Amino acid sequence: MIIFSSQLVVNRTLVIADIHLTDQFDQKLFNYLSKLFANYDQIIINGDLWEGWLINFDQFINSEWNKLFPLLKEKNTIYLWGNHDPEDLIDERYELFADELLESYNLVHPNKEIILTHGHQLIDINKLPRHVKWYYKALELSENYSPRMIDRFTRRRILSIEVLLFKYLGIRAITKSSVPPKLNQLIKDDIKQKAVADNTYYITSHTHLSSMEPHNNFYNTGFINHGYANYIEILDGAIHICTGSF
Repeated sequence: MIIFSSQLVVNRTLVIADIHLTDQFDQKLFNYLSKLFANYDQIIINGDLWEGWLINFDQFINSEWNKLFPLLKEKNTIYLWGNHDPEDLIDERYELFADELLESYNLVHPNKEIILTHGHQLIDINKLPRHVKWYYKALELSENYSPRMIDRFTRRRILSIEVLLFKYLGIRAITKSSVPPKLNQLIKDDIKQKAVADNTYYITSHTHLSSMEPHNNFYNTGFINHGYANYIEILDGAIHICTGSF
């Protein structure tokens, strides 16, 4: 399996991430995504397209979300896996909606290089705040040692908390929390340690908190869920953060 690829940037590129689709279909979200896709020449999925904590890949492929597949396929879609949809849960049917399944992807512009990867690849768990580290460790233990039924029950409870937060706090559930900014900072720290060249930029995801910090060589895609949309568009090499709602 190829885990890295590079390509000259096309005219209009859309980067989306952290949609966390399940086998439950949402017509409003479908309408929003289908209209969004139509505006771009290429689409890059920057991880966590579907929710592997709750469903398997077969359930996703056979859900009504497969109505998005031809729309994605005609845009030469690149699929980068995340921590909720890791490579080992995916089979060759990803080719129904994407041309490549990768860990990282480079877009090369005459004056700029853009590296895309899901943000969990750049976070050192040992540097997390104590309460966040406990959360990550608990998920790791449940994945490695719990029977699948218990594992999914635990994870469903965790995700239900997120749903409640958005129901009562809206976008503030992300922007006012201390955790996503801390995770973004850890990603930026990792980028700095790599001594990244001035004309090289990272577009990451995972934290659900969109960010545009070219002085730190750092962009975060944000998320699309709960009626909110953050995504990135790359127009002739220029990177823009976009927002919307549905």
